[in-house]
Amino acid sequence: MKQEQENPADADMARILGDTYSSTILMATNMRSKTALEISHKHGIPIAACYRRINSLLAEGFIVKDERYLTQEGKRTWKYLSNVHMVNIMYVEGKMRVRCELRNGYTNDYVKGDDIAEL
Repeated sequence: MKQEQENPADADMARILGDTYSSTILMATNMRSKTALEISHKHGIPIAACYRRINSLLAEGFIVKDERYLTQEGKRTWKYLSNVHMVNIMYVEGKMRVRCELRNGYTNDYVKGDDIAEL
């Protein structure tokens, strides 16, 4: 049961993708969905920081809630899946450009130092 998310139209991609924990979460959830606890244990991210980054990535549309999961303790939690299909980082004419393409086909470009602009 995949939850629909809006496109990250005004996301600060450089900040999100440059953050070690956020990029680790995106890579960890690329091929299959995982719980926050699975990500935290496998990648050494403190659980509170893991949930903060997950909430930020959810808000920007970079990950989605993929399925509801019942733990062995009987708690319900979510499994998360990366919504990022491809990221290109380019250095052009003295400016850093980041292009993020989501699985839904949406493409967003960020130019460091400028407003977000479609290239």
